[in-house]
Amino acid sequence: WAFERGQRVLFDRDAAKYFQVRLSTLSAAVERWRDHFPPDFLFVFRGCEARGYERRSGISRPRRLVRAFTAVGIESLAGTLRSERAVAHSIATIRHFFAMYDRVRSERI
Repeated sequence: WAFERGQRVLFDRDAAKYFQVRLSTLSAAVERWRDHFPPDFLFVFRGCEARGYERRSGISRPRRLVRAFTAVGIESLAGTLRSERAVAHSIATIRHFFAMYDRVRSERI
């Protein structure tokens, strides 16, 4: 995780490693499901901003854009990818959410 624009984000290459997919697969999924990633889910760095990130992270091959996912963007990304890790992540998130929901609901009763 890194901090960009005042938020914690996970850069695309790190998200690809986490979900065990190629960066090109991740990029294709984001392009295909563009409406799943509103501005508060995904930042796109271009030009000078992307070059600054590349220098800080030690990337030797410049790219035209760098994506940075917020926490909710990572959840949306997990729902769009088909890797075993992405599916397991989505299932764990759903289980965690409903466990919390049940706990809050039982406290209100």
